[in-house]
Amino acid sequence: MICRPEFIKVYNEMFKHLHLLGGENACLKFWNTLPELILWDLKELVEKHGLAGCCEYWAPVLQEEDADCIISLNTKKKVFKISMKQCPALKILKNPYERYCEHCNILYRQVLEPLGYKFEIEYNGKGQCEITVSE
Repeated sequence: MICRPEFIKVYNEMFKHLHLLGGENACLKFWNTLPELILWDLKELVEKHGLAGCCEYWAPVLQEEDADCIISLNTKKKVFKISMKQCPALKILKNPYERYCEHCNILYRQVLEPLGYKFEIEYNGKGQCEITVSE
């Protein structure tokens, strides 16, 4: 199995290649097809455990990626958050695809919103973002 840092590098180069072949629309089309293929585990965890499923999904992923972030779940307010201080991908990549950060918005929104959750993401394109999932 490929380790996450190597996967991130390959993923980034694939975005660049798709962009060369078909521009931004090629990347958007690709990103729109991915959730069903690679995020079925997030979907299953959230269906089974609600917002706690977000923690179950992201905690090990972000730990493996050595992400500089804070994950929080407020069960009273029904809000899950990831506050990313430094995106592991942008820390690894020397030359990231210019729209790299946008794939998170497309992929995770497609999984969570059909399950009835509100998905919000704010990012500055420099490795800092905040993801909020709420009921």
